[in-house]
Amino acid sequence: MMFTDGVLTTISLADNRFSLFKLKEGGFKVANYINRVATLNLGELVLRKEGEYWLRLTHMDDAIRILTKNNLITRIIYVETN
Repeated sequence: MMFTDGVLTTISLADNRFSLFKLKEGGFKVANYINRVATLNLGELVLRKEGEYWLRLTHMDDAIRILTKNNLITRIIYVETN
C-alpha cells in the first residue's frame, strides 16, 4: 500500500487472503480464475495484453489492473490516477 498526503493511492495484492468487492458474491482475489471477475458484473473487463486485464468499474474513473498466468489471477493492482 502507498499513501500520499494521508490518502491511500496505490494497493497491490499478491496474496490470496484478501478479497476485493467481498460484498458482491464474495468478490475476487488472487488465485481466482479471471472469469470470476467477469461474472461479478463490476464493470468492463478489458484484455490489454496477454496476461494483463484492466477492470474499468462503472462507478470509478480509475482502472484496476489484474495480472494473470494461465487464466489465474496472480496480482491485483490499483493506482489512483487523479
